[in-house]
Amino acid sequence: MKQILKEKNIFKCILCDSENINIKDEKLLCLSCNQSFEILNDKIVFSKSYFNTDKWVNKSERFQTLDYGQYLMNKIYGPKIKDMPNLYGNGGICINLGSGENNFDEYINIDLGNYKNVDIICDLEKLPFKDESISLIVCNSVFEHLKNPNKVKQEVLRVLKPNGYFYLCIPFMCIRHHEIDYRRWTSYGIQEFLKTDFEIKESGPCRSPAQGLISYVNAFLDLTIKNKIIKKILSILWKYLSAPLYLLKVENSEHSQSLAQTIYVVCQKK
Repeated sequence: MKQILKEKNIFKCILCDSENINIKDEKLLCLSCNQSFEILNDKIVFSKSYFNTDKWVNKSERFQTLDYGQYLMNKIYGPKIKDMPNLYGNGGICINLGSGENNFDEYINIDLGNYKNVDIICDLEKLPFKDESISLIVCNSVFEHLKNPNKVKQEVLRVLKPNGYFYLCIPFMCIRHHEIDYRRWTSYGIQEFLKTDFEIKESGPCRSPAQGLISYVNAFLDLTIKNKIIKKILSILWKYLSAPLYLLKVENSEHSQSLAQTIYVVCQKK
């Protein structure tokens, strides 16, 4: 278990909201309601029901995503998650909300899945942190998978410190990529979703319009071409014919965001 989880008194009970929490005998114990939460393989488990899997794709049994190909260059625009604790963390606690299989040492990695690198397993609608205890929350390609994104936003708002930062990346010009995939937002839509509670500091494409176009063509080939050999040949041809698209300049304009595969927002709690 990460040392920060042992040193920092940041937890509250998800059942009774008590902050009277102690770590004892491989369990997190609420001294108010006597509820205990198991520590399993260095992960604190706050949810009785969770995804017991090592890969998110394994939870998509009833829907096979079309093959949208491997990028020749997987370019990420805007601030990088690994750099954000230095940019926005202000020396405080940073959490990666819906971290999945990713691992960032500077963050407390949180997910409802029992992935290898997760530190806390919990429902994102009920975070086990005290009010106003977190300096930075990053959330990368998670909100499209949430049934109740507004509830999760309210939890983000609750646990963030005053003037704390929230980085949110969401898909836009992106094919359905999982069985549990509910929605897309435009750049205008996501800012409307956030602006009541947050001040928008920055927004832009995270993955470019070119990457969106490239993936759509790959998915279209997978959908329409049934001969595997022809499909393979066309996919390889498209991979290299589309290579110059990566060289196109990507701006943070509204028009660029209106075609981007994914878009990001950096905002600050009001």
